[in-house]
Order: sequence, then structure tokens, then C-alpha cells
Amino acid sequence: MKKYLFRFRSCNENNFNALRNAQIWCTPAESFADPRDCSLRIDVSRNIPQMRKVLSILGFQGFAPNWIEKFIGKDQNHIFSDAENALIKQYVEHTCACDVPVDLNVLFSDELSKVIRKSVDLCRAFYEYVMTDDEAMRVLLRSLQETALEEAEKRRKLFYVCCFTETYKNDAMWESFADGFQGFCCRYDMDLIEIYGKISPFQKVIYGSKPIFDFTNFLKYDNSKTELQIENEIMNQLIYKDQSMQYQKEWRLFVKRTGTSSGQLVDFDICSGIILGIKMSAENKRCLLKIAEEKNLQVYEQRLSRYGNYYYPQIQ
Repeated sequence: MKKYLFRFRSCNENNFNALRNAQIWCTPAESFADPRDCSLRIDVSRNIPQMRKVLSILGFQGFAPNWIEKFIGKDQNHIFSDAENALIKQYVEHTCACDVPVDLNVLFSDELSKVIRKSVDLCRAFYEYVMTDDEAMRVLLRSLQETALEEAEKRRKLFYVCCFTETYKNDAMWESFADGFQGFCCRYDMDLIEIYGKISPFQKVIYGSKPIFDFTNFLKYDNSKTELQIENEIMNQLIYKDQSMQYQKEWRLFVKRTGTSSGQLVDFDICSGIILGIKMSAENKRCLLKIAEEKNLQVYEQRLSRYGNYYYPQIQ
């Protein structure tokens, strides 16, 4: 972790109040401007060996109940209880062993019982097909892809994100994120996080191609992964950006969402200084200097040297 991280801000009442109240505004991950920035990278063909391995471990007796719960239940608008899932599993096991079939009508209606029995027969043929034919496996994976993306979207919405940078000496970021040099930049002392009891789920952004997201495990065919591990895999997808954005030197803070609002103010009392943009108005400068005095913040000002370079002397 860097000693300091920075955030460029425009001059408005919301940002002034956030500075005054020692808060930061976190936004939903899916609200980023670049759609690639919050998406999962899925390659169906790359998942063929993973999926076949998972299915071979499960066997048909493990595959059929999972398939019925996830897809038949969705088609029938039915949420299976633990008891119903146990009965389906027992039915599959007895069917495979050629025992006397289990009576599904104990818990299910006649109509749903027929659907389950038919589904088990279809699952058996389907399982044998996809285990031996690559094209059949591709069809299966493509059919699962939409469901995987839906589930990923749900989990992605568990987080708010706040973006920081390693540097304040970046003309492009002053232009883009500080209202064309009219705004300011907050400096956060990362050494103070533990003092204030903060949990620090910071991630440094990686610039380049995202790794392939293995959604076979994500769809819970392999129960070896916990919900937390799956969430971490999704968070890892959220820290990749295109190589062209490398100049931003970005870090991200992930915060658990507690509601459905478009953002969330988070207490973050580790700001130790601010830097004023060279084009800041006199009125905004007076307001920020007053806040800095109240909060005991160091103040720096962006200036232009006679050689055409920006420098940042301390003024308060």
C-alpha cells in the first residue's frame, strides 16, 4: 500500500461537505463509464475442460439434482426446499441403482413429479452426451453463460467502489476529474487507516487483459468454493482496466452495499491535505481554506513555473 493516495474533485457543495464531514462517496460498480470496466470476461471454449472435470467429479447422481434445482425450478417458478432437494437426490440415486422408484408425490404435485421424472431421464442422456462430445459441451456452456452473467450481476451489485490514484502530478486527471484545473485534490494518509479502525479492502488496478472468469465453479456445480471466494473472484475482475488507462495509476476501495441507492457516503477520516487547482475561483479557494483550517489540513497550491512546469508549494 502506498503512503498516500489521492482523489481529484470538482468544486461543489457535495464535495465540500464530504471533505468537511470526513466522508467519501462510493458508487455502484456497474456505473463506471467504460462497460468493460465492470464486466466479466468469459470464454466458453476455455471452460470445456473445467466443466468436464467438475461433471466427472459429480457424476450423474450429483449433476441431475443440481440441474433440476437450478433450471427446472426456474422454469416452473418453484423454489425447492431442503426436503424437496433431498427427495430428488434420493429419487436419482434409486433410479440409477434400478431400485424401486421413490414416490415424488410425497412432496410434489402430479404435474411437477412428471416434470422431474422426465428431467432425470433427459439429464442422463444429456450427461453422457456432453461428457463425450465437445460441441455438445459448447452448447451446454453457452446455455449457462446467460445464467452466469445474471448471477455475476447480482454479486457485482453487492459492492460500492471508490477510486483513488497514486499521484496528484497528472495533467490529464486534473483536466478530467478536477473540472479542468478548477477543482482540488484530496490527499489521504494510508498509514492512518488502522488508527481509525478501518477495514482496508483496497485493490491496486491492473492494466491489461482480464483473466478468463471460470463460471463453472461460479454456477455451484463445484461446491468447494465459498460465497466469499466467489465474491473475491468477481472483485478481481473489477480491478482490471484497459492498458490505455495506465496513466491513472488507480486504486479502488470496495465497500459492501447496504441498500439499493445510487451511491453511499462512507466515513473516511484520513484526509491530511488538499491541493488547489491552478484555475480555482477565489470564492472556492476561500471556502476550501476555511475547511482546511477547521480540519487542520495541509494546503498546497498548483502553480506554473516560468519553465512551463507545474509545482505545488504549501500555502497553509
